[in-house]
Amino acid sequence: MAGALSALMSTSQAPPNEFRVTVRRGNNTRHEVNVNDRLTVHELNERLGRQFGIDQYAIRLVFGRKLLKPDDILGAVGVKE
Repeated sequence: MAGALSALMSTSQAPPNEFRVTVRRGNNTRHEVNVNDRLTVHELNERLGRQFGIDQYAIRLVFGRKLLKPDDILGAVGVKE
């Protein structure tokens, strides 16, 4: 039984790395948003839509001159603290 527990513990993931990013809107206002490195662009769009009261599907996120796709994961595309 101890072997099964240690195997389970070794396969569990560490908690996501939480940090804040600055989001700039089209009118050049800037806002700080809490994110983590496992968040998808779609999930971030949902948060931003709720926070700013706009349609999440009207949001376009660009990072490093690249338009991010809804299924991109923030940590995988290089968004970090």
